[in-house]
Amino acid sequence: MATAQAPIKVYPATKDKVRYAAAMRGLTQADVLAQAVDEYVERHHDEFAARIDDARTALLGGENSAVAHMLGVDKDAVDRIAGS
Repeated sequence: MATAQAPIKVYPATKDKVRYAAAMRGLTQADVLAQAVDEYVERHHDEFAARIDDARTALLGGENSAVAHMLGVDKDAVDRIAGS
């Protein structure tokens, strides 16, 4: 797979782990990071899906519901402040 230059910031210890893992497996560092991200996303799929469902529900609930979701507060609190 072709890669583009896209620097990311990681802790020095993480950089070392990526470098060592790549060398041990005969891969590029980009390959190790791509595989790691793919595994992470797959492992947390249910959490991502739940958050998307929560956001969808908030958007369908109207403006106050969306604002409450973004602020991480109860919709009733936004309704009180908004005078709804």
